[in-house]
Amino acid sequence: MFLNQNNHVQFTLKLAKKAVRKINELDINCLRCFSCFILPVLFVGIFLLFYVVKDARACD
Repeated sequence: MFLNQNNHVQFTLKLAKKAVRKINELDINCLRCFSCFILPVLFVGIFLLFYVVKDARACD
């Protein structure tokens, strides 16, 4: 009985480690994807902001 329980605990630990590893991989991929998406949006936003500010100054 004790041996069986010990195997179950080790199996659960292995599953937990696999899950953590998968979450870490997913997180890295998600961050990579997020940075690829957010950086161009950020640059376009800054460019538009400068363009609008410059345009507003030209009107004055």
